[in-house]
Amino acid sequence: MDYCRDFYVEISASLSSYMKISLAVVFVVMVGLLYLPLRTGIKRTVKAVLTNDLITAIFLVTVFLAILLVG
Repeated sequence: MDYCRDFYVEISASLSSYMKISLAVVFVVMVGLLYLPLRTGIKRTVKAVLTNDLITAIFLVTVFLAILLVG
């Protein structure tokens, strides 16, 4: 149990606050994007995402951040 706690503390200390915020945003947006198709249908969701500039921008930024975090 102590090992897990030390590991978590080490990871959270190595991540800056900006990275923590971006990780939280990526997580929330991804959960939202996974939840929407279940409610409204995949075709309508894709159409809504592509027609709404703000959602498209948020999605692209999220994908970009995810690529940066993984790479």
